[in-house]
Amino acid sequence: MKRDMDLARGLLLAIEDAPGTELRDQPNIPGFSEEQVTYHLGLLKEAGLIDATMVSSKTDLCFIGISMTWSGHEFLDKVRDPEIWSTAKDGAKRVGSWSIGLLADLAKAAVMAKAHSLGLPVGG
Repeated sequence: MKRDMDLARGLLLAIEDAPGTELRDQPNIPGFSEEQVTYHLGLLKEAGLIDATMVSSKTDLCFIGISMTWSGHEFLDKVRDPEIWSTAKDGAKRVGSWSIGLLADLAKAAVMAKAHSLGLPVGG
């Protein structure tokens, strides 16, 4: 299964929007199967962006008790704005790399450029 960064971002947004401090069950993300969601939650956990407990049975695998880590909040804060996310994805496409680190760096650069265009004194 291929990694889908739009799904990863969508999952982080869904986790953040959950009432309380964690999601009890996996979220449903329109346009994606339960298997895709499970796989991407595993990737987010492996990347240190979420904490979650994996539950498996003979036929199913899922995550429960899903919460975002500090790193997850930091990444989401960089890519939350749809315009910034689109800019970061366009840059990643041009570079040919879809790593979390590159997307975060491209999003940060887009945020800084936007701040500068607004006349805000950021950076050096």
